[in-house]
Amino acid sequence: MREAIYLALGFFVTLFIASCVVPSLPYPLYYTPLITITGLLVLQRGIIGAGLAWLIIGNLLLATNHVSPQTLLPQLAATVIAAFFATRVFATRSVYALMGLGLLTGLVIGLVTLLIALFSLATGGFVASSGSIIWSFVLLQIGLYIGFMTSISLRNWAKRTFVVR
Repeated sequence: MREAIYLALGFFVTLFIASCVVPSLPYPLYYTPLITITGLLVLQRGIIGAGLAWLIIGNLLLATNHVSPQTLLPQLAATVIAAFFATRVFATRSVYALMGLGLLTGLVIGLVTLLIALFSLATGGFVASSGSIIWSFVLLQIGLYIGFMTSISLRNWAKRTFVVR
C-alpha cells in the first residue's frame, strides 16, 4: 500500500514537472522526455504494471495537455517494445540493462517518428525537425543514467538513515 502511494505521488510530481517546468527550460533541455525516463526506471525496477501505467497514462496526459502531442504515437509504440524487452530480455536492477532498454526505446521512438515524418511528407503535411529527435535521444540516455545513480544513492541513504540495527 505504501509503495502504491509513493508511486502515485512520484507520478503526479513527475507529470507536474514534465508539463510545467521542462517546456520552460532553455534550448536543448526542453526536449527532455521526463515521463519516459521515470517510466523506464520504474519499469526496469521490476514494477511492470506501474511502469506501463506511468508510460501510457503520462504520455496520454502530456498529449492531451498539448505539451507534446506529436510524440504520442512514437511513445506508445516504444512502450510496447520496452515492456516486452524489460520482461523478457533485460535483467532488472542493472545499469547496463537500463541503458540497453533506453537505447532500444530511443531507437524505436526515432524510427516511428521518422516513419510518421515520411508519411506526412508524402501526404503534404508537417514534418518535425530531426534535431528534436536527436536531443530527445541523448537526453533520454543521460537522464536514465542519472536517474539510476540517484535511485541507488537514495536507497543507500534511506537504509543508513531509517534501518534500526
